[in-house]
Amino acid sequence: MLITVANSCGVPSRSASAVNLACELAGIDQHSCDRWQSTYKVILSDADPLSAILNYYSSGEHLPVSCEFRPLEDSNVDRWIQQVLTVSATVDYYLVMLNTPAPPAVPSALFGASDLVIILCSASDPDLAATAALVGLIRTVRLERKTTGPKCLLVPTCSCGGVNTGDWNEDTLRQFGEQMRPKLVECTAFEDAYRNRRWIGDFAWNSAAHKEIKALAMSVNAQIHDSETSRDR
Repeated sequence: MLITVANSCGVPSRSASAVNLACELAGIDQHSCDRWQSTYKVILSDADPLSAILNYYSSGEHLPVSCEFRPLEDSNVDRWIQQVLTVSATVDYYLVMLNTPAPPAVPSALFGASDLVIILCSASDPDLAATAALVGLIRTVRLERKTTGPKCLLVPTCSCGGVNTGDWNEDTLRQFGEQMRPKLVECTAFEDAYRNRRWIGDFAWNSAAHKEIKALAMSVNAQIHDSETSRDR
């Protein structure tokens, strides 16, 4: 299953959210000394040539998922997509972190190959404009594929500290006509886990932040299940 986690530069804790989601999708049932016995095989891939997020977890001992740095450049998009599809076929979940803005050919090609695109959103006007552009690309890809895919899930993300942003996610994101889930508000906890090179399920098992990631993982799986059901009809 190929999942793209896309966001703009203004979204708080965007990389930490992607890391924590990948770890939750691995299916760790309980926090124990044998905590890395995952149910599912997951690879988290960083497509940003300028990103160092996965280098921070380079030892690999703190995460229940495999990590790779696979920068995507406009000049080799087709080859890159083929490599991703080859690897993703060997695992249960392959998540690609894509920071925007990027050359249009990059997200367009990646969305075209993805089963699900998760867009992390903030309430600022520039980020909402970026969200609109990403949703527009997804709809273009759907027309080209002549299917309902890729699925899209909008995830509103609050500023660090859990500051209440009101009902902007309900009123503003609904206009895009895509599925959305309750906002992530525990960004401070995600950042604390990141500074300790751990994921939130290891750093603060069953905390409010961990429950948020669990709920997001459930939404992701619900979207994927709906997508597979649609293909089977």
